[in-house]
Amino acid sequence: MARLSRLSPPAGQALPRFLALYVALQPLLDVLTSLATQAEISLTAGTVVRTLFVGFAFLYTVFCGPFPGRKALLSYLGLLTGYLAVFGLWSLVRGGMSACIVNLSEALKTFYFPYTAAFLYAIYRQKRWIVPDWAVAAAGLGYAGVILLACITGTSFYSYNAGYGYSGWFYAANDVSIVIMLTAPLVFCRLFHKLAAPRRRSVWEWIGMAAGSGALLFSAAFLGTKLVYLGTLLYLAAACLWFALRLLLTRRAVAGRCLAAALALCALLCALYPVSPLNHYVQDVYVPMSGEDQEAYEKSLAIPGVVDKDRAKANARLEQAAKGTWLGDLIETQPVVKKLNWLLSRRLLIIAPSAEEYTRGGAWVTLFGLGYAQLSSCVRPVTHLIEMEGVALLLRHGLVGFLLYYVPFLAAAAALLLQFFRRLKTRVADFSYCTLLFSAMMACATSLIAGHVLVSPSVSLMVAILYEKLIARTSAQNRALIQGEALPASEQPF
Repeated sequence: MARLSRLSPPAGQALPRFLALYVALQPLLDVLTSLATQAEISLTAGTVVRTLFVGFAFLYTVFCGPFPGRKALLSYLGLLTGYLAVFGLWSLVRGGMSACIVNLSEALKTFYFPYTAAFLYAIYRQKRWIVPDWAVAAAGLGYAGVILLACITGTSFYSYNAGYGYSGWFYAANDVSIVIMLTAPLVFCRLFHKLAAPRRRSVWEWIGMAAGSGALLFSAAFLGTKLVYLGTLLYLAAACLWFALRLLLTRRAVAGRCLAAALALCALLCALYPVSPLNHYVQDVYVPMSGEDQEAYEKSLAIPGVVDKDRAKANARLEQAAKGTWLGDLIETQPVVKKLNWLLSRRLLIIAPSAEEYTRGGAWVTLFGLGYAQLSSCVRPVTHLIEMEGVALLLRHGLVGFLLYYVPFLAAAAALLLQFFRRLKTRVADFSYCTLLFSAMMACATSLIAGHVLVSPSVSLMVAILYEKLIARTSAQNRALIQGEALPASEQPF
């Protein structure tokens, strides 16, 4: 079989090293962006660097030379670029230059993902190179380390205005939490591989692994967002189950060591919950939000909110904007929809005004969407952040933008799932493959229910890397099966 290590960058190539460094330095970019945002500087380092990167990625994909599937990929990029041009022109006609600038700037941020994914796919198909694990692990540990350091020094920003959670020196707590949720499994996977390796490790290596794991567990509990905690806990629980089954089947000591480590990490994360800001947020805000206890609900409204320090006023504005809409009426009259709205942290209520404008907007709005700017033709506010990306893309970019964006992404996900079930035994026996698949599935689920995945440049980069790695590992396994070879022991030590 072609070893996966052969996918590492050949010596003397600048591009692979540059890309690995770009991935590893994502925490630094977000810290600089956050500080600039706090200082009310509109043009940030993150915006400049990521714009230059996506421009370079586009040009490289177009001019890099032949590789399998190049014509189809270029056709897709042509359609995508053509759509953005039409979207910009449509925005200019509807709302003038100011609306056009707002819509295009937000659209470029949203469409960062497909251009980046196309670039990574082109590199893999042409050069057989993927982003190394160490770069992804460095990014995840960088985010977690900054949060831990900021908390130790007492300089951390709050995830929520009332102090529910600590986001380190990062401005967007939700984005950071999802990056950690997606990268933590890869970091823990590397940890388990190191534990299983036969060679003895120095005291400093053990200290480094313990510090990295501790930073990830701390950030998962103290960021204050539900998804990063639940996602990390779910992965560690799944790892415990995998190693337990492996131990029963193989009776190998390495599986026992990894099982003990996974159980310890899982227990530590559970132990952090009672003292975490997340626990206080759930008890003080999230549970009363259901409205089942009116006194507790009214008490929770006195707690400062996420955007507006007066939660009561912010909540009243949301309810007023949704009043009289078809979705708002469903929330009020249907207990199931009301319950779903609570489970989704009132996201349906936030969607209601934009959904109303979309359904009454006519054929052009149906095709090209509402955009991001508040136009004079809009009766209701449409600028609220819609944290359900499938819905957001449909409302913001219409059927055309939605299909161009999601069809390739969903097709790739469906193809990978089909490959998984066609060779289930081989896939399940590969812990690294299971880890990549878990992170990719969490990315899809989070995108649908919570957002901040595909439309956030720092997060979408990690998602594109996950899919590139999953495609590469699937292809390597398929070649091994065709050639009748086994996965090398060094790559599957359990």
